[in-house]
Amino acid sequence: MAEAGAMVLFLKSLEMVELLVWEPDASAPVLLHSVSVSSPNPQASLRDERCAVLGIVERAKAAREYPDAPLELEPYLSCFRIEIRIESQSGEHHTESWLVAHGLGSNQAMRMATDPRLARLNLLPWGGVAARVDKVGSNPTPR
Repeated sequence: MAEAGAMVLFLKSLEMVELLVWEPDASAPVLLHSVSVSSPNPQASLRDERCAVLGIVERAKAAREYPDAPLELEPYLSCFRIEIRIESQSGEHHTESWLVAHGLGSNQAMRMATDPRLARLNLLPWGGVAARVDKVGSNPTPR
């Protein structure tokens, strides 16, 4: 589960994953691992930040004159912080803080995505990068 934090960074709708095992003779399942995503800023909507690019694309699709028309997109960049809490059955837990930047590109990538001749390819000049900036908790393993 060392990679669990990095694996959930760019998933737009996922906020928690739990891995449980229900043994044949057990009365209830046992939690093996849990990963949850949250925002360190109570005023920020993490869900909105993570889905912002999808919202821009959906609005651009709705504004098209006809379904196969190229999207009219503007460059967009968003930076935000995510906290990922990882827990295991053994009682070990830690929280990782990540700085995430993602957005819609510009220049040649945007020209290709909005070129009417390439509209059928549904190109989207989206990219993202993340850097872990902190890790605290019981038994954190260094990277």
